[in-house]
Amino acid sequence: MATKACEKLCGKNKKKRRMMKMKKTKNEVPLVLTSTEPINDGGRKYNFIYFVCALILGIAFIIGGFMGVVFGIVLGLCVGWLVKNWLLNTISTSLRYKEFQIQNKIPYPDLITELIPVLLPLGMMIEKSSDKGGSPVISYQGVIYDVTYDETKDVFTIWWRVNVARAFLKVDYIGRYRKIVAAMGIIGYHVQQICNRPAPAFTQNATDGNVENAEVEDKKFCTRCGAALAKGAKFCPGCGSAVNN
Repeated sequence: MATKACEKLCGKNKKKRRMMKMKKTKNEVPLVLTSTEPINDGGRKYNFIYFVCALILGIAFIIGGFMGVVFGIVLGLCVGWLVKNWLLNTISTSLRYKEFQIQNKIPYPDLITELIPVLLPLGMMIEKSSDKGGSPVISYQGVIYDVTYDETKDVFTIWWRVNVARAFLKVDYIGRYRKIVAAMGIIGYHVQQICNRPAPAFTQNATDGNVENAEVEDKKFCTRCGAALAKGAKFCPGCGSAVNN
C-alpha cells in the first residue's frame, strides 16, 4: 500500500511539474526557422559571468598582493564556469518544451522517409519510435531527439535526452547545451521545410485511414548542411557552399 501511494504521489508531482513547464511556454511564440543555424547563441551571452566572478574574487584577494589578485582571478574564472555550467544545464531542460510552427502534420512514416536523405549525410541516425506512433527518433553526438507533433496545435517539439550513463557522468553541460541548440536548429528547420510543403504532396486514403505518399519529384540536398537545392543550383542557399554536380 505504501509503495502504491508513493508511486501515485510521484506521478502527480511529475504531472504537476510538466504542467508548470507548459504554462511557462504557453505564451511563447512558436519558432519559425529560416536556416539550419543553431536556435540561439549557445549560451555565449552568459560569458559575462566569468568576468563578474573573476572581478569579485580578484578584489577579495587583493590583500594578498599581486599573487593574491592572480589567484582570485583564476579562482573566479573557475567559479564562473561552474555557475554557467549549472545555469545552462537548467536552461537546456526548457528547450524540450520549445515549439516549432508547421502548416501540415504529415504522417510520421512519410516524415521519416523525407528526413533520411537530409540528415544521414550529416551523421544523424534516424529510427522509428515504438511508443509514440512511430515518430522520428534522431541520434546525434551522444544526444537523442524525439520529434513529436502537438495534438491540439500545428506545432511540434524536439524532446532531447541522453542515456543513463551520460546523464550521470557528463559534467560539461556547456558543451552539451551547444550541441543541443545546434542539432535542434538542423532538425527543426528540415522538419518545418517538409511539413510546410503544399498539402497535396501527401494524400490520405479516407476509406481505410491508410496514408500513402503521392509522387514527389526527385530532390537534391546539400551534402554539407542538408538544405534542399533548387534544380540547376550552383550554390547552396543554406551555407553558400558550391554544389557538386
